[in-house]
Amino acid sequence: MIDLRQLSDFDAPPILLDGATGTELERRGFALDRAGWSARAIDEAPELLERIHSDYVDAGAQIITANTFRLHRRNLAAWGQADHQRRLVNRAIALARNAAGRRAVVAASLAPLGDCYSPDEVPEAIRLEQEHWELATELVRAGADLILIETMVSAAEANAAVRAAASIGVPYVVSFVTGPGGRLLSGEHLDDAIQPLLKYQPAAVGINCVTCRHAGETLPLLVSAARQAPCGVYANTGERAEDGSWRVTTASEPAVYAGLAKQWLDTGSRLIGGCCGTTPAHIAALQSIVRQ
Repeated sequence: MIDLRQLSDFDAPPILLDGATGTELERRGFALDRAGWSARAIDEAPELLERIHSDYVDAGAQIITANTFRLHRRNLAAWGQADHQRRLVNRAIALARNAAGRRAVVAASLAPLGDCYSPDEVPEAIRLEQEHWELATELVRAGADLILIETMVSAAEANAAVRAAASIGVPYVVSFVTGPGGRLLSGEHLDDAIQPLLKYQPAAVGINCVTCRHAGETLPLLVSAARQAPCGVYANTGERAEDGSWRVTTASEPAVYAGLAKQWLDTGSRLIGGCCGTTPAHIAALQSIVRQ
């Protein structure tokens, strides 16, 4: 099993994160067009969920992300599960742990409280503090090795989630969705969002749920903003068209995605993996370049 301190050892090989869970569930036949999205699979398709985790481990992933995306109570309330947070967290972590064994570290996803592309849905500060701390505490209690604060669209929410994770004392990574010019979807520049977080000593800072093209353009800005903190990238294989639909790109081919990821490593990324649209085949392709 890896030592997360390897992220800070720039002479050591980079660390390989797993790929998408939600879109992989959908690719294998699990419907996501309902309240709860991928979280429903914890109860409705646990064998499939564990199989996906196992396939990522077999592909070479060193960090497996438990399916805890959207497990804040406010999100669970949308499908009548607000009182089942602890049970769902425990089961999601256990499924990932079963798949990881002693071959991979188990991360737990800590996502935005609102929609991942809607900064206007970010709640007031007091709710951010309380709700991220509550879920982060449950994630650690259930046995997560790492908290993956991901898909952050505002500096305020990232700051609240980081403070929650740091107060518990577990290692964490914080990752943002950015738009043109390295700005968060809420408008803040990446540098301004990251600087206040560095004092909490994240294991890495990153970008995720962006197109591969955008990842390549934004990574130099991320490396600069992170100062000496390790950086990470896990991108989508497709992109949103102007009408809101999902458009497939050549990055859906694992070899193409891996070729782009090689450029991210050359630019300074210490953690790579995949977001929406990636599969175990993409992670296997990434393993070949990580091991070079």
